[in-house]
Amino acid sequence: MSLYNFNRLSLDEKLAYTGSNGIFLDNYILNDILINYYVIDKFLIKIVYNTKRQSITEVKSVNSVFV
Repeated sequence: MSLYNFNRLSLDEKLAYTGSNGIFLDNYILNDILINYYVIDKFLIKIVYNTKRQSITEVKSVNSVFV
């Protein structure tokens, strides 16, 4: 899937696609925020989870320098 097509998906579709096709890289915890990083093809996915709200607040994709 291309970055353009991924960005056109709904939030639920992005989460489902990342869960089934993404490779987990790392996570980062800052106070009440948990950030998970995944890679799909040649772009990165950042999923932000708010532990106080117990919900995902952001799914962001960015171009990567991976070859």
